[in-house]
Amino acid sequence: MCTSEPEVRMESECDHFRVNDFNLSTANVHPFPLAAMVFIFGVNFPESQLVSRSLKSFYGIGPNVCTKLMAKFHIHNTARIGTLGDRQIDSLAAELSTMTLENDLRRQLQDNIKRLRDMGTYRGRRHAMSLPVRGQKTRSQNMTARKLNRVERRG
Repeated sequence: MCTSEPEVRMESECDHFRVNDFNLSTANVHPFPLAAMVFIFGVNFPESQLVSRSLKSFYGIGPNVCTKLMAKFHIHNTARIGTLGDRQIDSLAAELSTMTLENDLRRQLQDNIKRLRDMGTYRGRRHAMSLPVRGQKTRSQNMTARKLNRVERRG
């Protein structure tokens, strides 16, 4: 047992932890620093994250679209989210809102495949049977197509 008595005791009689170690009443500072976040298109990103990485995290934005967006708004490849100005963030969010991304793009993909299946086209039948759609050989290897067509693309 310590010689100094803690001001507030926990129920477990643990003397090495005191609630008053963090004097929250005198300072307006959180005892653990919080990471600053930037809100873009419905997602919070930490300020230390690269702009390119955060843009690529959206479904429907790959490397090419990401570089075109960054070039359009004059953003360097190694720029971080925290270094962007408010006007750049607002214009980037406005541009993202005009694009077809995330759930809308997934729904569009499923609707296209469902349309092919309903018409009875060759591609639609291949999707329905979970077989390769683009002319790949099926004699020895078709597990990748079976996984993809079964899980993500079936509607």
